[in-house]
Amino acid sequence: MSSAAAHAHLDGAQPFTSIPVRAWRVIHVIFQIIVVWLGAILLMPWIGRAGRRRMNSSFTRRMLRALGVRVWVRGRLPDSPRPMVLVANHVSWLDPHLLNLICGARFVAKDEVASYPLIGTIVRQFGAIFIRRDNIRDAYRVKRKAAEHLAFFPEATTTNGARVDYFYPALFQAAIDARATVQPIAIRWHHADGHLNLDAAFIDDMTLVGSILLLLKHARLYAQVTLCEPLEAAGASRRALAHRTRAAIAKQLGLETLPPRRRHRPWADFTNRPRDPEPPASRAPVRC
Repeated sequence: MSSAAAHAHLDGAQPFTSIPVRAWRVIHVIFQIIVVWLGAILLMPWIGRAGRRRMNSSFTRRMLRALGVRVWVRGRLPDSPRPMVLVANHVSWLDPHLLNLICGARFVAKDEVASYPLIGTIVRQFGAIFIRRDNIRDAYRVKRKAAEHLAFFPEATTTNGARVDYFYPALFQAAIDARATVQPIAIRWHHADGHLNLDAAFIDDMTLVGSILLLLKHARLYAQVTLCEPLEAAGASRRALAHRTRAAIAKQLGLETLPPRRRHRPWADFTNRPRDPEPPASRAPVRC
């Protein structure tokens, strides 16, 4: 059993909450979201970067406390003045909150998040950079806007935590251009006994409200955040850097390491296409 699981086991928390407790926690979470939303639209335009970072940290801790999340962080960020990019696997909509406990960074979020009620306004006001996942040109735009401290989830989707999908390499170019340090971070949501908590996953057609209701069924949620050995981006190709980062996270989670994805070359669809057979010669007489 991991150290986090051992602590959770000693906590003695019941696996599920009663309906009255769950209802009270729903009210508490909604109240916290509304308070932060008001702060985002009323205070954020008038405070500096340091004030935003403090407000973001306060919101993170409030939300995790309201949802009953216990977090164990293993490892420390390297003490370096160089730019740093945080890269993690993606399971839950709470993953950015976990990274906020480590370092105040600008997050890259899919453009759909901007349209979420309340949450979209909060994320936008806290400086998130939105990206269209199906547009490679938009990845270059985000790369140019990236600040010194950037955090993103290169799977471009969420999983149930039992696997780590391929890492898309486009945003790794920001780390290479800045000669930054890439910090791989392994996120694992689990029960008190150490087994994966699949209810923490924000996948398929699940809504944010549905996910919150599912999470509040649990008396405690346990998240383990492990900082892997940092990687240097200088001199690397973005595809190689994406593969090395994914391999480090998968190894830490005890999951299978996939080989690098073959690069798709659109022109290969034409050069490798078998030639159409020539039409059979007509036996009809040729008329002059």
